[in-house]
Amino acid sequence: MFHRNVSANSMKIAVNATPDSTVEVELAGQLLEGFSIEALQPAPLRSRSSSGGIRLWLQTDHDGQAMLYITLRGDGLGFFRSQIFPPGANGVKLVQFIFP
Repeated sequence: MFHRNVSANSMKIAVNATPDSTVEVELAGQLLEGFSIEALQPAPLRSRSSSGGIRLWLQTDHDGQAMLYITLRGDGLGFFRSQIFPPGANGVKLVQFIFP
């Protein structure tokens, strides 16, 4: 993905889990080094820092889906490698490039 420095960028994360439960998602890697998180919608039930980034707990709906909409602002320049995953499972690897 390509981003422009200091521009706002949207990201949508969808997770499937047990219906009407809480699911944990970790944003890890260099995501927080290259970007500032400006908004999370809906607000996570709770969050905490982790050794690799930040963990967020989301509420699933009656179908077992949880959606998270993130607004990021590019703060760095160059390549940033990140991963989004539920702990204990494979996730999505991102390679993002922020240009001037």
